[in-house]
Amino acid sequence: MPDELSHYRNPRTKAAAEASALSLIQYLHKALEENNARQVPADDITVGQWIEKFVNIETSPRTGRNAAKNRPYSPDTLDTYKTYFNTHIKRDPFAEIKMSEADEEDVMIFTNRLSLKKKKNGDLLGGTRTFADIIIFIRMAFKEYQKKHKR
Repeated sequence: MPDELSHYRNPRTKAAAEASALSLIQYLHKALEENNARQVPADDITVGQWIEKFVNIETSPRTGRNAAKNRPYSPDTLDTYKTYFNTHIKRDPFAEIKMSEADEEDVMIFTNRLSLKKKKNGDLLGGTRTFADIIIFIRMAFKEYQKKHKR
C-alpha cells in the first residue's frame, strides 16, 4: 500500500479489507490518469516504436502485470532487450511498418534479413542463440499487442 493509504494496511475485518481494496483501486486509477507511463497509444504506432517500449521499465506494457505476479523484470533482461533493439531492430525497415499493418510476410522478411547478418567473426547470425532470442523478443512484443488489438 502506498503511504497515502497506510491506514488501510492490515485490515482486521472483511469490510475493512473490501474498503482497502476499493481505495487501492481508486488510487491506482487516479495515478494512471496523472501519469500515462503505462498507457500505450496503439493508433498508428510503428513496430519499432512498439518494440522500443519493452526496453524501458517505465513504458513496458508487461511490467505492471508481471510485477503483480511477483515477476518483475531484471535489469539484465532490460539491458539485453535494449541491445537487441538498438543493434538489430531500430534501423531495420521492419521497424517502420505500422503495427496494425504488419503481417506474417513482413516478419518472415525481417527474419530472413536478420539471419543473413554477420557477426564480428564473419559467421551468419542465423541459427545462433542471439538470433533465437531476438525472435522470441519480437514474438513477445507482438503477443502483447494482440492482447488488446486482436486480428
